Amino acid sequence: MQFIILLLVAGLASGCTAIRLINSTKLKEPEFKYVDYRPGKATVTSIPVFLKFKAINPNEIGLKNVYVSYELYTEGKRFLKGSDIEIHLAPKGETDIVIPAEVVYKDMFRALGPVATKVVMREKTIPVNVQVKIYGLPTVYNEIEEGGLFQFNMTIGKTIDVPVPHDQIDKAANTAIKKIKKSKELKKLKKLF
Repeated sequence: MQFIILLLVAGLASGCTAIRLINSTKLKEPEFKYVDYRPGKATVTSIPVFLKFKAINPNEIGLKNVYVSYELYTEGKRFLKGSDIEIHLAPKGETDIVIPAEVVYKDMFRALGPVATKVVMREKTIPVNVQVKIYGLPTVYNEIEEGGLFQFNMTIGKTIDVPVPHDQIDKAANTAIKKIKKSKELKKLKKLF
């Protein structure tokens, strides 16, 4: 819905070509799907992670020249950030979007303590504060023409409750305990005592 509102507001305040393009079609909300992730080369202070999404734009017009930066916090401690991610939605098509994120070890470890406490206390959710900055000089286009919209810069902050997957955590913990119990090192350690 924010995509459609952004285009309509932008169309009202911009040039004729952009207005004509926006008014030429009934706008539908694009769909974004998580695909996978790929870790990058770790350094002593951080590890880059590349999150891959697929954007599906059902509209006859596309959108380009829009960028996103973000930071995620829990308990006031940042644990993930990414910046200058270009969002390009091809008309009537699918676009792969790769979001580079950086996990800074010291930030992650500061955030892990409160998160671990919430998991151990069996809380159902963990509050995550999301700070997103969206900016750019959007351009709408189709196969024939394109029109620029107005430059904008906005920041959105929202706290979301992320569900804690207790079933998956319990299953992983049980699997790890079984492996430890079967390990030769544990049997050697038991013989010592």
